[in-house]
Amino acid sequence: MAFLAAALAVLFGPVQLAIIVLARQAFHAQPATIGFLFSAGGVVGILTTLTAPRFQRWFPAGTIIVFGTFVWVLGLAGMAAAGSVIMLGAGWAILTGVSGIRDVVSISYRLSLIPAEMQGRVNSVFRFVAWGLRPASVAFGGFAIGTFGPRAALWTMTAGMVVTAVAAALSPLRRAGR
Repeated sequence: MAFLAAALAVLFGPVQLAIIVLARQAFHAQPATIGFLFSAGGVVGILTTLTAPRFQRWFPAGTIIVFGTFVWVLGLAGMAAAGSVIMLGAGWAILTGVSGIRDVVSISYRLSLIPAEMQGRVNSVFRFVAWGLRPASVAFGGFAIGTFGPRAALWTMTAGMVVTAVAAALSPLRRAGR
């Protein structure tokens, strides 16, 4: 779970930068439009977070975690192929929506496995592994966006997400919570 979270953090790190640059360069979106896009994504994330307990009752944790990673592929590909700022926003909504459900389920499942006296230590190590590479990811993503453009960067993130989703589907994580 920590390695999957690290891969997702690395691939997700530069997405917001790519959205801003793509929206400005390709669609000539105004700052207010870009701000609205991020705000709407936040609202979607909050709303889907509230639905996560229902998904936990219907599906095993591993299914939600792995399936959510595949849905992220669709969101990233949709953003990379977007022909308008609305389509870019739809891809962003897919990412934030799935994140709301997937993150709640994965954190809840992880916490259910850790004895109470170990949770502080395990969570700190988990977060170090999962989030430790994110600053480098954002820096590298900014370089890639500046050098190759936001679409190329988004397609590269999409390809990385495909590899990550397939690896998650082939891992023991897919059977988690059964």
